[in-house]
Amino acid sequence: KNISILNEIPNNSDFYFVHNFAVKYKDSPYIIAKTSYQINFASILNKDNIYAVQFHPEKSSASGTRLLRNFLNL
Repeated sequence: KNISILNEIPNNSDFYFVHNFAVKYKDSPYIIAKTSYQINFASILNKDNIYAVQFHPEKSSASGTRLLRNFLNL
């Protein structure tokens, strides 16, 4: 999908997760990114102008910085 918040972030980029909580999901149009680490879980959700991430973008190096920059440019 062409999703603005993910511009210039390649598939399979690394992000920093510091806890073991996860959003379990069934297929949903609001899930824009999924992660597989021991289990599969939703890592980015979007509905209208609301975005939610399951990770810490501020601790996620260049990919996290790009995601925050993209968010500011929405």
